[in-house]
Amino acid sequence: FGDHLRRILAAVSRDAELTVAVRQLLRGDRCGQMDFFRLRSAGIVGGADASGARFRCELYGTFLRRHLA
Repeated sequence: FGDHLRRILAAVSRDAELTVAVRQLLRGDRCGQMDFFRLRSAGIVGGADASGARFRCELYGTFLRRHLA
């Protein structure tokens, strides 16, 4: 499972806009609608729209917080 988490981190880290969006979510803020759809397409977040965005599992949030916050 560690490889999976590292791939997610690498994908987010390669894109400055997604990194900002993930950091916003980690702070409890909203991310932009386009960033939300990109993160949802990647399977990182769930929800119907940016206002309800949440990490698909607690582990994703914990791991990304450790490496991006």
